[in-house]
Amino acid sequence: EVDGIKAYWFSIQENAFESSIDDPYTSCYCKNNQCLPKGLGDLSPCWYNIPVAVSLPHFYKGDPTLSQAIDGLSPNKEKHDAVIIMQPQLGIPMKANIRVQISLLTNVSFNSELRPFHNTVIPLIWAEMSLEKLTPELILLLNLLFGVAPYLQTGFICILALLGASLLATAALVLLCSSEAATFEYDPRKSIRYSTVNMIPYPLRKELEKYGEPEIIRREPLLIENSA
Repeated sequence: EVDGIKAYWFSIQENAFESSIDDPYTSCYCKNNQCLPKGLGDLSPCWYNIPVAVSLPHFYKGDPTLSQAIDGLSPNKEKHDAVIIMQPQLGIPMKANIRVQISLLTNVSFNSELRPFHNTVIPLIWAEMSLEKLTPELILLLNLLFGVAPYLQTGFICILALLGASLLATAALVLLCSSEAATFEYDPRKSIRYSTVNMIPYPLRKELEKYGEPEIIRREPLLIENSA
């Protein structure tokens, strides 16, 4: 983690500047079946055949004989390794130390004065590009993005899920009620009421009672339909 933010650490591999005649992936870098020592990358095809090579500073991760041939060289991981720390989601470099060295490939056997440097790789210059720390504003923005935003996103998703479930439940309830109302069948018999009505007027009934005709004057039920 860098400033509380998770990031990935990348470094140049041990065989990044290695060429071998027996390796099908790197044998193409060898000229006339002759390969440079481990830790050197041939740049002569890119620089008009000037005999120069690229490596890590002080020949770090290279053949030990390279640094031993030059006094004052002392390969050190902290000072000479090339490292970049990257935030994976956004691809933002959180910290970086890119280091590279340019060396001269010498073949001066024809010169007696320079003969001590025969077949010696002479370092010319090495440079470093560093990003030690992000600005406080950018660190705050990244902390909000990766520390606070995920919780807000989770809460927002839960609210939307509850809202969607409530809408589905309401729609299902309305559909159920409407289907019950559509299947209701009207039964007219349930709205019929019964009442008795005197079929013979009252004065005539009194006269008939004098003659003893009770079966004639009995009350007959009459159905009267009252719609509810």
